[in-house]
Amino acid sequence: MHVLNKSVWLFLFFLHASSAAAYALVIHSHHETAALSRFLMWCPGFAALCACWMLRVPVCTLGWQWPARRFLRLAYFLPLVYAAPVYLLTWLMVPGAFALKSFESVMVVPYGLDHWPALGTFGVALPLLFTITVIGTMNLDNR
Repeated sequence: MHVLNKSVWLFLFFLHASSAAAYALVIHSHHETAALSRFLMWCPGFAALCACWMLRVPVCTLGWQWPARRFLRLAYFLPLVYAAPVYLLTWLMVPGAFALKSFESVMVVPYGLDHWPALGTFGVALPLLFTITVIGTMNLDNR
């Protein structure tokens, strides 16, 4: 058996084992939670790392690296650019669509800033949402 064939079969084995565990939990609970969905997204990467570890292949040979800064900026700001006109049109054209009070009341509750809704929303909640939440979903390990 060729090394390539062995590595592919080992990868597929780990992929099947890790994703089968998650799907068994989905079947058992009759719904897929956000955590299980995230786990399933990481199964191919986990399987690749396990296959590399078993075959003693250096992880740097997988070609994982940060893209150029230009693409990182595009990935962060482009969704904001194409979503902004839709939101602006909706807020302007649909009566009551821009309900700042109800938005503020929802955003400040987790931080206990009910008495300062504008500060809690625009000074705490939205900056945390735009930075920490986005960064928390990314893999920052650059090794």
